[in-house]
Amino acid sequence: MKRTPTSNRRADTAAIEPQRSGEFSIGAFEENSTGIDSKPAITEDKLRRAREHIAKGLTVREAAMRVKVGKTALYEALAVEAA
Repeated sequence: MKRTPTSNRRADTAAIEPQRSGEFSIGAFEENSTGIDSKPAITEDKLRRAREHIAKGLTVREAAMRVKVGKTALYEALAVEAA
């Protein structure tokens, strides 16, 4: 009988138990990785400067490079602002 390596098996996220003090399985990380407690990816100053670059005719990608943020984070910040 051929054994399946454990790395190919998907972790059961329904029953997450601590492995050692303070450590949780990968399933716990997937469930808790929503970024609720993380700091904002873009500060108000960087968002303002990115808007200025875009107003001058740069693309969002070029503006993101100039203010040193990720293009996805900038797109999301602009979408939140527009909503």
